[in-house]
This record gives sequence, C-alpha cells and structure tokens, in this order.
Amino acid sequence: MMNGQTIASFIWTGYSRGKRPERNEDRILLKKRRGLAAIFDGVGTAMGDVGSTLAAETIQQHWRQQPTLSALPSLPENIEQLIQHAHQRIHEERDRRQQQNADGNPVRIGTTLVLTLLCPQRTEQGYPLIYAHIGDSRLYRYREGIPLERLTLDDSYINHMVTQGALSAEAAHRIDQATSREQLSTEEMTYFEQRNRITQALGTDKPLTIHLEQTFLSPGDRLLLCTDGVHDNLTDQEITQVLSQTAYTKLARKLVQAAYQRSLEKEPLRAKADDISAIVITCRC
Repeated sequence: MMNGQTIASFIWTGYSRGKRPERNEDRILLKKRRGLAAIFDGVGTAMGDVGSTLAAETIQQHWRQQPTLSALPSLPENIEQLIQHAHQRIHEERDRRQQQNADGNPVRIGTTLVLTLLCPQRTEQGYPLIYAHIGDSRLYRYREGIPLERLTLDDSYINHMVTQGALSAEAAHRIDQATSREQLSTEEMTYFEQRNRITQALGTDKPLTIHLEQTFLSPGDRLLLCTDGVHDNLTDQEITQVLSQTAYTKLARKLVQAAYQRSLEKEPLRAKADDISAIVITCRC
C-alpha cells in the first residue's frame, strides 16, 4: 500500500459518459492507494458492457491479492497474469451464455484495455510507470514543452496495414488526426471510415498479445488513459489544449465533455457518438 506522502504526489481524476443515459459499455477502474488505473471499452454488439464489467471486476479482485508495490521486477509478470485472468473470465462467461443461447448464433463478448501501475518509489529517472494495453484504448503523456506523446499503438486495422507495408506511418497519422475530408485522398478516406476496426480484444478466440512496457513520470507530467470516444472525437492538439489549460482536479471531466460536445455536432468529420471515458493522473512532485 502506498504511504501518505506518495499518495499526495499524484492527483487522480476519472470520468465516463455513455452515449445513451441508460447504458454505458465503458468501465473505469481506479485504485489510487494501490497505484492502479484502467479503462475498458466493451465490444460485441449487445454485450459490450458484459466484457468491460467482467474485466474490471476480475482485475480488481485479483489485484487485491497482490501484497505490495515494492517488488518492482515482478510487477510486469503480475500485470500480465491479471490480464490473462480477465481474458479467461470473459471466455468462461461467453461459453456459459453460448450454451444457453437457444438460437445458436455466436455469442461475442470482449473489451479493450489500457492499464497503468504507478510505483511509489521515486528513482533518479522519476516514478516508474508500468503500462499494458489491448485494442484501441490509449495512453498519452503530456509534458510541458514537448508534443503530446502517445505511449500505446492501437491494435487496429490501420496499424496492421502499416505493418504490412500497405500504408505509411505518416499517412496513418494524417488519417488519425484528420478534421476534414479535404485533408485525405479517396483511399485514405476509406481507411478513415475503418478506423474503429480492431485486431484484438480481451475475450476473443485469437491468441492474445499483451503489450506491456515501462517508462517514468516526472513532476508536472499528466497521464491520460482514454477510450476511443475521446481520441476519435478530439485531435491530439485539442487533447493537449485541455491538458495544458485545465485545473488538474477537472481534467477527466473536461476532456469527456469536450469529446461529447464534438460528438453532437453534425458537420465535423471526427464527430462520432460513443461512450466516452477518461482518467487523468497528474504527477505533482
């Protein structure tokens, strides 16, 4: 468990808004005293909320069993185990529902994930941050004076095309940040319209590749975890503007509100109705 001094080093804010009042398929997990934050975006037509809820509950349950944050070398392995537990739990629930499904149609349950673990021991490089992701939920780091840094690479159709050599990284970035049709060629517009296609998620039958990495936070850094409801509606420049000009206690709400307002507009290319969720962690000292 983190001590009081360490807790005071970080300010945590989280906010989520469904595109429909009665249902939100995103889930937020914040365990501040244990250093854990995660966001989930359910996939699978009518059962998206099942996948995101199961993953959040499973990770929270198993994380309670972790003794301390002091054993830094073992934490990546522990995080991978947490995610595998969630993956298996969704599989089990899908199989159970499939057996009860009278019409025989395939039951699809899944979720994206972005998860961070902040370690309390500050080193010469800063506070160690371990993070993992699956799907297209993202992790950004805002640091004053440098461009917004995206720490995750989406498991997306567009990035798959980059890997295959069919699309350049520069074109993929232009597609991702486009604000009007005039900025894109006809081919690029086709890719833009498929930007929400993901190549993997928790709970699917494909072999799971967990992206697990480590970096460091320095005083003044702001860490953003978000579902695609945020970054599909807002450009990196717009996200930066909110992160740089908003009081840290209001950051998550402000980002979600900005994305929601964009989603209601009829003309902008980026406007997309969706569940919208964000967690922002500010490193104060």
